[in-house]
Amino acid sequence: MRKILPIVLVALFASHFASHNAEAQTPSDAIKALAGGWEISNADREKACHLTFKADPVKGGFKVEFDKACAGVFPATRDVEAWAVVKDDLRLLDARGRTVFDFTEVESGMYEAERANEGLYFLQNQASAPPAAETAENMFGEWTLARSGKPVCVVTLTSDGAGGEAGYALHVRPGCDPVVMRLNPVAWRMDRGEVVLSAANGQSWRFEQGERKTWQRVPETAGGLTMSRK
Repeated sequence: MRKILPIVLVALFASHFASHNAEAQTPSDAIKALAGGWEISNADREKACHLTFKADPVKGGFKVEFDKACAGVFPATRDVEAWAVVKDDLRLLDARGRTVFDFTEVESGMYEAERANEGLYFLQNQASAPPAAETAENMFGEWTLARSGKPVCVVTLTSDGAGGEAGYALHVRPGCDPVVMRLNPVAWRMDRGEVVLSAANGQSWRFEQGERKTWQRVPETAGGLTMSRK
């Protein structure tokens, strides 16, 4: 009897552990509801990439797949091996179970996380995510400035320069309207999703993206100055 008892206890413990482990890895309704396509972006939305939450159990949580571009856009995603919901937080975990991103729901379907020295990240369902802000790389080339729909100048947004706050060089084609030459822009940059044309004296014009890939000067002025791809 004494020999049988330890064997029975070990069997019961193993059965309980296996049952508990299987239960922990079984997708709940909440996990199934979150499964699908998502987008991760930075605060200004000039950087974004897509990922897919799966309901397939893996070590530490459930399977996650990133688009190939994610590793270049957000290097920290290279370490992510799983996703899990922990106390209402949505966490992206590495192979050792350590938290890489800890997202907290700030509104329905919108999550926010902060990483030291990197700032805020946002996570939202891909279907409800607004279009990502244009990047500088998408803006290189010739653009036409127009007033009341009439072309008044052609400028080239070059890739020459350091980018960021320092901006890039801008070339103005000869024969531009005096209204443009009074500013005489020599540089351009992207700032919070807007295009900024800057003069050597520090003055600048800002343009925000409108419909049909047309950029409208803000605040709007008489004549409605716009910028569109040539």
